[in-house]
Amino acid sequence: MERDIERTACKRAEDQGWYQKKITSPGRRGTLDRIFHKGGVTVYIEVKQPGGALSPHQHQEMRLLDEHGIPNAVAYTTNEALTFLGKHDPEL
Repeated sequence: MERDIERTACKRAEDQGWYQKKITSPGRRGTLDRIFHKGGVTVYIEVKQPGGALSPHQHQEMRLLDEHGIPNAVAYTTNEALTFLGKHDPEL
């Protein structure tokens, strides 16, 4: 289910002009799932299935991104991911 949410959200985001990538960071736990770029704006999204929980490392990563003013969110549905992207879309 989580993979389906992520796949659908990424496809729809790309249809809206976002460039996105799956993130992996060997040796660093807690890296969020996806990075999205559009018009000079960069945001991160961690996708979880409904009821899924963030790991302590993911909480820490989100705090660090917040401290640096980098928008980030947890999305439990495709709609949540797209709503978050919409709030940060430089073209809207």
